[in-house]
Amino acid sequence: TDMSVVPDAKVTTWRWNFGDGNSSPDHNPVHTFTNTGLFEVSLEAVSNLGCFSSDTVFVEVLASPEASFTSANFCFGDITEFVSTSTALSGIRSNIWTVEGVQTSTESLTVDFDFIGDYPVSLTVEGENFCTSTATDTITIHPLPAPAVTAGTACDNDALSLIDASTISSGSISNQDWDFGSVGTASGAEISVLFPSAG
Repeated sequence: TDMSVVPDAKVTTWRWNFGDGNSSPDHNPVHTFTNTGLFEVSLEAVSNLGCFSSDTVFVEVLASPEASFTSANFCFGDITEFVSTSTALSGIRSNIWTVEGVQTSTESLTVDFDFIGDYPVSLTVEGENFCTSTATDTITIHPLPAPAVTAGTACDNDALSLIDASTISSGSISNQDWDFGSVGTASGAEISVLFPSAG
């Protein structure tokens, strides 16, 4: 921020040098350093009378943490797990999760969502140098299928036809696994099974 003062005149030109190869003619510029380290930042101020003066400060740019997380279990009724995989050169002071407007401070988080749908989840990580970083993702809690079976009739030594009649409120049913106990198992939307005896 320029704090130059010129008695009986005014500053009309600013020459900023940020010490990283970049400069600016703005009065109060905003600059983003792309590397960490100690930078010599200088300002040359020129008045409307052509007089000039300069000042220099040293700015230390610290490394920000890199926030990231993994998540698992997205079916309704499951406990959804979130685990921070964030890194920070200075070490991590805190992990702050925000889910449904509620903030929780912990490295890993488990949530039992009350409804199906989309939920934004964010993790803000603060390093030991007090720099922060935030990672955000939207997860989808999926509905459970409602299982149902349509069965025909069969006589002794005839195969029984079974058809999956299950439904789901959104998405689609991708596979069907059948279990007939001692008779065996099968997969598919429509199958036939031969039972060893009537019953």
